[in-house]
Amino acid sequence: MSEVIKVSNLYKKYGTVVALHNVNLKIKKGEIVGICGPNGSGKSTFLRILSGIVKPTTGYVEILGGVAGRKARKHIAYVSENDIYYKWMKIGELLSFLRSFYPSFDYEKAKMLLEDEGLDLNKKVGELSKGYRQRLKVIMAISNSPEVILLDEPFSGIDMLSRERILNILKEFLIGAEKTALISSHFVEGIEEIFSRVIFFKEGNVVLDEDCEAMREKYGKSVKSMYFEVFGGLS
Repeated sequence: MSEVIKVSNLYKKYGTVVALHNVNLKIKKGEIVGICGPNGSGKSTFLRILSGIVKPTTGYVEILGGVAGRKARKHIAYVSENDIYYKWMKIGELLSFLRSFYPSFDYEKAKMLLEDEGLDLNKKVGELSKGYRQRLKVIMAISNSPEVILLDEPFSGIDMLSRERILNILKEFLIGAEKTALISSHFVEGIEEIFSRVIFFKEGNVVLDEDCEAMREKYGKSVKSMYFEVFGGLS
């Protein structure tokens, strides 16, 4: 498989705080990568740099053959942990806005997925629970048919049903489609099944990078077991 992301000698500092330290990675087309580690380990900063929202202090990031930034963004979807849509906006209005803004946005696909999730187009974004807001963000992102999707803590702070629903939405979009996904999370229980590879971050450093099947064969351990071995009780 061809490489879609190359990261070389990546550093990021905020003042005197080192958020990322000498990160070197290559991500292949079709991989579903879990970016895992406790809060404050550098996961979110890493995804923001890949998205082009944040610039590295030093180092190089290449996505789909070009430097991370404006040109690459049309092929990338970034789903922030934070709420990004206006709370006063109705879901149907949001759909229409995204269709007018992104030429590749699949309005009918988004509408169908929203209906499958029981999301009323006349309901305002601010009236949704966090679980439904997360589903909304994921659906909007995949309806733009990105080659690469970056999801920052999509399972954090939501109920088990919403977690399962988001997993199913992502599986349908990713499995067998040769789309590439990087999904950050500070826990792995209940979600490791979707990962083909995991990268563990700790204090801005990559401390583990393994194919999930190879990990199970090599160490005889699940991703969950390895996570607790590396991080203990950190969250």
